[in-house]
Amino acid sequence: MHWLPRSEGSVRLDLVYREGRTRLAVLEQSGAARVRFPKTGPGEPCEAVLINTAGGLTGGDSLTIAASLGDGASAVLTTAAAEKIYRARQDAVAISVALSVAGNAKLAWLPQPTIVFDRACLERMTRVDLSAGATFLGLEMLIFGRAAMGESVRLHRSLLRCAHAFLIQTAQTALANGRSTMEARLARWLLMADDRIGGGEVPLTHRFLAVMLGVHRPGVTKTVQSLERKGLIRAGRQVITIIDRNGLIKMSDGAYLPPD
Repeated sequence: MHWLPRSEGSVRLDLVYREGRTRLAVLEQSGAARVRFPKTGPGEPCEAVLINTAGGLTGGDSLTIAASLGDGASAVLTTAAAEKIYRARQDAVAISVALSVAGNAKLAWLPQPTIVFDRACLERMTRVDLSAGATFLGLEMLIFGRAAMGESVRLHRSLLRCAHAFLIQTAQTALANGRSTMEARLARWLLMADDRIGGGEVPLTHRFLAVMLGVHRPGVTKTVQSLERKGLIRAGRQVITIIDRNGLIKMSDGAYLPPD
C-alpha cells in the first residue's frame, strides 16, 4: 500500500541589518511550518521560533527550513518544542535545514531536541554556509524515546530536563557572545567554572579561555589583566583565583545566572 505524506511544511526567512538593527526582509511559510518572532530589546539579536503545527512527524512527512543572514545581521533560531519522530510505516521522515551567514553576521541555531521513537526512520541534513568573518553557533540534540531506549519514565524525564537546561545554557552563551563585552563574558565563564569546581580556584589556561570565548589569546590576556587591576581575580600559572565573586557577578552585567 502506498502511504501519502501526512504532513509537509517549509519556511524561508531572510534577515538583514538595516537602520541599526536586524530586520526581516523575506518570510515564506507553507504547510505545517510557521515562524514567530518574540519581541527583543534594543541591541539584542533577532529571535525566530519555528513551529510545526502538525505536532510530531512520521514516515513520509517532510520539513524544510532555510534561513539567510545578511552582512552584520544577528539572530537566534530555535524551535517551540522538541521534534518527535514516530514509527514509520514505509518512507522516512525528511528534515532539511539550510543556513547561510554573510560576513560579520552572527547566527545561533539552537533547536529543541529531536526525540526518535521505536521503529522511526529519519533522514536529516543540515547545511551551513559561512562567509569570511561570519560567526555561527549550532547545536542539534538527538534523544531516543522510551521504547527505543528501554528506559523508565522517570529517567526519560530526567534526561529531557538535562537537555532543556543545556539548551538554555547554550542560548545564554549565544546571547552573551552577541551583546556582552569581553570583560563580562570572561567574568561569566569564570563564575560558571567556579560553580562546578568550587573553592575559588579555577584551573583554566588563557589558551582554553580563548577557545571558549571564540577570540584570540592576546585578547584574553588583556582582559584577564583588566580584571586583575579591578581586584576581582588573581592570575597564576594555569590557574585563576577569584578574589571578589560579587564583583565578577556585577561585571558580567546580567550575562551570568546562578545555577538552579
